[in-house]
Amino acid sequence: MVLVKVIGFGILLSLGLSGCERIPEWEKSKVASKNQDRASRLAEWSRWLWTCRATGYRSPADQEVESFRDFFRKKNLSSIDTAGPKAIVGSALLWDDRGHLLISFPNRESARDFECRSASQVWLPAKLVGFDYSLDYAVLKVDLPRSGRGENPWLTRNEDLHLDEGFQILSSVIPGQIDQMRLELQTVGPHLNTGIDSQLLVFLPPPPALMTTGFLVDEKLRVVGFQLATGSQAWTVGVSVKRMRDSVSAILSGNPLRRAYLGLKLQVESESGFVVQSVQVGSPAYQSGLRPQDQILEWDGSSLAYGSEWRELSAADIGRTIRFKFKRGTSVTDAILKVTSQD
Repeated sequence: MVLVKVIGFGILLSLGLSGCERIPEWEKSKVASKNQDRASRLAEWSRWLWTCRATGYRSPADQEVESFRDFFRKKNLSSIDTAGPKAIVGSALLWDDRGHLLISFPNRESARDFECRSASQVWLPAKLVGFDYSLDYAVLKVDLPRSGRGENPWLTRNEDLHLDEGFQILSSVIPGQIDQMRLELQTVGPHLNTGIDSQLLVFLPPPPALMTTGFLVDEKLRVVGFQLATGSQAWTVGVSVKRMRDSVSAILSGNPLRRAYLGLKLQVESESGFVVQSVQVGSPAYQSGLRPQDQILEWDGSSLAYGSEWRELSAADIGRTIRFKFKRGTSVTDAILKVTSQD
């Protein structure tokens, strides 16, 4: 009798467990529908996410790309022709139906003879329209066959960002292939790129080198930001698409935004404080004597220790002279620079 009860209990237990593990059909259907919808949107995205390459270009990711060189050749991505080897510049976003492409482009000096393509296009010659030097991006132009694609449908987000949303980076180093990476959006950090307004986005983790020209999107794949090439080991900075609209419009109209300019990029390090990451040759920062790896101790009459202590510059600061103090090795130097405009 006891044995029968034990067996009966075992049967009931197994039935109960199997019942708990069974996923309702409606839930399966909902998940399948969501996945199908996302796959459809990604397929549509491939029309707007382009890949660009150029001759004479040396990418920061070249060492990483080198290990994939044979693969690129087989895919006809790094071809050798009379113009010389063509290197992948990165992912570009088709901004509008007139053929304007937006691309992160920090190492622009040596690049020439651009060409770009999407999943549905062959390589098309692209000409350079203009740069935004403070954000290190370029606007390119390709002649698109009339396709009636209309305006970019992924640039429609206007509401504020919420940190608990699901964000991703989308990029396309290989034409037609969309690389995706989930990320965590942080609260806005210190404004370390002088001359950029407050609409900065900080996110983790840093993407691999091949995705440093990607675009930040929300769960509906709408563009929320543009990734900046900061080179940080711990976090990455993006700028909101709202901010990009003004900048792109200025480049296309030929009337650049009036923006305070130092030619300087900083990074706050836990032990070293404000450390210079890069200085543009000929800029006010360069003329003042600043060089990469210098540590700025005081700025415009205030000491610098925390990120929040950096005061961002605006157009109202153009023409001002700023006194500061920096350290190089064991030597501390007092210096001045004059804020200029970047037109």
